[in-house]
Amino acid sequence: IWFTEHYGNKIGKFNISTHTFKEIATPATNSIPYGITVDKSNNVWFTENSDAVALIGEYTTGGKLNEYKIRNGSTAGSGLTPHLITLDPNGNVWWSEGFVARIGELKVAQAVPGTNTGVTEYSYATNCSTCGTHTSGISVGSDGTVWFDDSLQSTFSSFSDTGTGTASVYNTPTQNSHPHDGMNVDSQNRVWFDEEFANKLALAIPSGGTGTPTPTATTPTITPTTSPV
Repeated sequence: IWFTEHYGNKIGKFNISTHTFKEIATPATNSIPYGITVDKSNNVWFTENSDAVALIGEYTTGGKLNEYKIRNGSTAGSGLTPHLITLDPNGNVWWSEGFVARIGELKVAQAVPGTNTGVTEYSYATNCSTCGTHTSGISVGSDGTVWFDDSLQSTFSSFSDTGTGTASVYNTPTQNSHPHDGMNVDSQNRVWFDEEFANKLALAIPSGGTGTPTPTATTPTITPTTSPV
C-alpha cells in the first residue's frame, strides 16, 4: 500500500505481509506530496502539491526517485498546486492542477527527469467568474475519457486522452456542492464523485460511452444497502 505523507514531505509504503513501513523523502522540504498512483510496472507516481515546487514525482521499481517539471521557471505564487494523479489506458500520467483551471499530462515515453519534456497542460472553461477555481478529482475511463472536477465552480468535465479538442464542462446535480478529491470512473465508464457540501454522492452516466452524461445525486442513508454488480 502506497501513500503520501502530506506535511512530512515523503511518500510511504506499507508491506501487508510483513507489516513494515518504508518512507522515501522528497528532495524539497516543502513539497507536500498529495495524490499517488501505481502503474502497471509498479512504478509509483505522485504529485508535489506546493506551487513553489509543483513537480510530478516517480519512484521506480529500481528504487530511484525521479522528478519532472510541469513548467519551466519559478511557479511560486502561481496557484499551480498539483493534486490528484491517475493513469490513462496507454500508461500516460494525468493530474489535476488546483487553482489554475487546468489538468496536466506527462507522456511517459517522452519523459526526461528534471525537465518538462513530454508535459502538456490543458485548460478548460469556467462558468462562474466570481467563484474561483480549484481542480482536484481526476480519473480516466477505459475508453480514454479523462474526467475531472472543479470544487469551487461546482462542475465536472470530460476530455479526451488524445489531448485534442476542448473539455466539456457540466454542472453538478446540486448547486454549490463542492465536488472535491473523490472521483472515480468504474469498469462501465460511469463517473462517480462526491458532492462534499451537499452530503451526496453523484453518478454521471455518459450517453453512448463518451457523450453528454446524465448526472444524478443521492443522499446517503444510515442503513447501507447492497446491489448486485
